[in-house]
Amino acid sequence: MRSHGDWGPEAALFVTVRARVTDHFLRRLEERGGNPDQLVLEGDRLEAAGWLRAIHDRGFNLVVPGFGQVRLRVDGQGRGLIAVTFLPLFDA
Repeated sequence: MRSHGDWGPEAALFVTVRARVTDHFLRRLEERGGNPDQLVLEGDRLEAAGWLRAIHDRGFNLVVPGFGQVRLRVDGQGRGLIAVTFLPLFDA
């Protein structure tokens, strides 16, 4: 999962992710109409299940069914994932 090349541009895994949230993520969540009550938040960490896909080196997109997309990046010190922004899912 280190890079796009390791598992292809369209490959995705259904996972449960635990990530530290940033203030930027919380602002984007609120601005874009996301409901934080749909996520499990414990202090500065969230836990969510969904489809994880690599989007660029050290970056991932987590699509949480019925909620939205959480953009993740790998912590610079390799200690885990950080939730950096939120994009809502829109009904087609």
